[in-house]
Amino acid sequence: MRRERSVRHPDGKPTIRQVYAIARLLLAEAGEGWPENREEASELIERLRDREDEHGASIVLA
Repeated sequence: MRRERSVRHPDGKPTIRQVYAIARLLLAEAGEGWPENREEASELIERLRDREDEHGASIVLA
């Protein structure tokens, strides 16, 4: 059973910490590791975009 968390500014934008947590979970789900540098990050983005294109998804990664 999960404990309910209180959020300081529930209508605010996600925090950097939340964004990184989401990214790590999505990378784990995709079977990918965290990039070590900007070049690896760019290559990862391209791989993920290509993977989405193969599945016909309409999601655009920034």
